[in-house]
Amino acid sequence: MSVKPDIEVDLKDILIILKKGLPILIFIPLLCMIITGYVNLNYLPPVYQASTTLMVSNIYTFDDKQYMRYEDLLVANQLAKTYSQIAKSRSVCEQVIAKNGLEMSPESFSTKISVQALNNTQLISLNITDSDPVLAARLANETAMVFMEKVTRIMQFNNVKIIDFATIPSKPIEPNARQNVLSAGILGLLLAVVLVFVRQFLKQTFENTEEAEQLLEIPVLASIPVIKNSKNSPEE
Repeated sequence: MSVKPDIEVDLKDILIILKKGLPILIFIPLLCMIITGYVNLNYLPPVYQASTTLMVSNIYTFDDKQYMRYEDLLVANQLAKTYSQIAKSRSVCEQVIAKNGLEMSPESFSTKISVQALNNTQLISLNITDSDPVLAARLANETAMVFMEKVTRIMQFNNVKIIDFATIPSKPIEPNARQNVLSAGILGLLLAVVLVFVRQFLKQTFENTEEAEQLLEIPVLASIPVIKNSKNSPEE
């Protein structure tokens, strides 16, 4: 003999519950989106990113044409990973800080730097983030120049060249207000759905006889109607 669960909820019941909680399902996501948008526009500072592209290679010239040997390309790919660490080194950060008169520690400045060795190429992308777009571009180019000097002094050969200098970024990369507002709306909707179902299952009363019969699995013998007092009824 199978035992029936105390409460069985089908798709129709779920739709009814969601329909009853429609005001909550609208209000909470909308409130989350408004608050998130306001915070993004008024309290989160914009962050700009400027990028300098460098190339690690040994170029040979023959008959006024430039060539690169295959083994040099393989070495360049390995050196790119090493150079990525040199670009974020303490000595490089200290020189850039001194040249630009920045009031921050080398550790703090290194958090502004992100270096990426592009896969299967001899290219390095050196990125600097800052709340000032002009300063971000200047620091990216300064860091690239100091980095090249450091590589020449340490590695004893000059095989790093700047391909593209950083330009002043026109748009911030953070905060992404549109994505943040959308995420807040989705999270708010999930919260609202949970709240609607919790409120429904914690409810201690039945709204009609059909709901009582369905949940209790017994017939309803009688119901007591709600009698509202008339405003014109005489006082006792």
